[in-house]
Amino acid sequence: MRKNQFEAGTYGIGELITQKKLFRVPRHQRSYAWPKEDVSAFIDDIERAFVDNDADYFIGLVVIQGPEDGEWILLDGQQRLTTTTMLFSAVRNWLTDHGLKDDAKQIEAEFLAVRRLGGDYSSRMQLNEENQNAFRLAVIDEQAPSPVAQQMLGSYPKKSSNYLLIDAAKECRRRVDSLASATGKSERDKADRLFKLSTFLETRVKVVCVEVSSDVDAYILFESLNDRGVELSALDLVKNYAYSRLSTGSSYQFDRQWARLLEQLEDRNPDDFLKVSWTAKHGVVQKSQLFKKIRQQYKTSAEVLIFADQLVKDANNLSAFDDPDHPMWSRFPAIAKERIYVLGLLGGKQVRPVVLSALSNLEDDLVVELLWLLIVVIIRFQIVGRGRTGVMEKTFGSLCEHIASEETKTTASLQSKLQELYLDDEQFAASVAVHDEPRVGRFAYFLAEMELYLRALKGVTHDDSSVQLLLATTTLVRISNPGPQESFGELREPNRIGSFMLVESELSSARSVLHIPQVASQSKMLLSRDIEEVTTPDGIDVHARSASLALLAARVWRFAS
Repeated sequence: MRKNQFEAGTYGIGELITQKKLFRVPRHQRSYAWPKEDVSAFIDDIERAFVDNDADYFIGLVVIQGPEDGEWILLDGQQRLTTTTMLFSAVRNWLTDHGLKDDAKQIEAEFLAVRRLGGDYSSRMQLNEENQNAFRLAVIDEQAPSPVAQQMLGSYPKKSSNYLLIDAAKECRRRVDSLASATGKSERDKADRLFKLSTFLETRVKVVCVEVSSDVDAYILFESLNDRGVELSALDLVKNYAYSRLSTGSSYQFDRQWARLLEQLEDRNPDDFLKVSWTAKHGVVQKSQLFKKIRQQYKTSAEVLIFADQLVKDANNLSAFDDPDHPMWSRFPAIAKERIYVLGLLGGKQVRPVVLSALSNLEDDLVVELLWLLIVVIIRFQIVGRGRTGVMEKTFGSLCEHIASEETKTTASLQSKLQELYLDDEQFAASVAVHDEPRVGRFAYFLAEMELYLRALKGVTHDDSSVQLLLATTTLVRISNPGPQESFGELREPNRIGSFMLVESELSSARSVLHIPQVASQSKMLLSRDIEEVTTPDGIDVHARSASLALLAARVWRFAS
């Protein structure tokens, strides 16, 4: 039995795999997450050190716990060990393809699979439940990636963990093939180059491996490293801290909650999520203080389980914020989905803590009202007013505290808390008139919302009564340079709002929109009342139109009186 809390040693990464024999990724650990760019960068660094014949090349820290039943639990270093295994697999495959089966078997036995006494060969790396089958087919099995694995690649959604894993295995094989061919010599010379690469991976690509005897030890280690400036995920620190507080028998429940959390998070930045979740309940916090605050707030096993459950709910609600078609919105009036869609168009990610807080603490009708207020301040203060991000973050954090404490229960109280971000009408209109906006999608939304406002004033109802539907049936056209329609994306030069019009798509497809006044005269142009006021025989005065739209904008994006 080991007497020390921690034991550390420096290994070649291949030596570590061989000597420790079996590694297992715990089910609460995040799945494989390296995109092909990260895999390529990892191989680039190793290849550069290999070609330069560096004495050693250090790739970081590995933390393992155990062993348990002969397996080491891999707490940190999954991406590097998994990708290195893929490189050994690619070398094994190349050797097999070129008739060097004995050498291929040696690579497999030392780095890919190991036989237990009285049992069968099994993968030295056991990934979590999501990844293990794909990993076996794409990496461990002889002649991987197998035809089955090739078919699997097309069956997984892009950016899913298994898609990334199989794509990484293919990239490793491609790079090993390229490295072998770089000699331009005989097949034996190519094989010798891969033998040298394998030895380099085994002995000279170095890691520091720290062995811990318990989850508590792992927590202490991670916390200590974090305090000393080693960049670790706050979510990893929280997980290991949680284990240090869980009572006997609570680990299984926590594991299930954590697995659900990781599934909900998908590819979101975990530290950004933690900050949003905390701010929604307690107000603004600096990332550097986040883990300390969580540790102070949740101390007992019961509190940790409640916290994990809250994180799962917040992750689900954050998914709903990013998706107007999320099932959660079905309980709200249709206008709620519309406003979530608009916040997405505007890029309003800073409002996420407020929305999370509202979904947990406010009645549904007040949530809908709040979404509109957030749209207004995003446009008035941030997009048009160019207000400071820090002021917005502070105001939103204060609002979250009041919502969470149940001090905010009316639309008027919400408006009061957001008043600092509400530019007055005169200042807002003046800013709109000269606003340069590089994102075409925002221009389209501005014009669509104003069109719907004018229709409502006239008492006109149409099927396309929502912004989303209106944008789907119209085309954004540049006035100052009529011609082919703009695509929603980035403009090469800034433009004022008066430089664009929304035109019905049917008309746009029937004509090339080469003569804007002629189109407007057919009463097919949206915002026609505004257009008629500023159209002259020579065309449209963009500056006058911008001024007219600016006054209209101050009437559209406002708090209810």
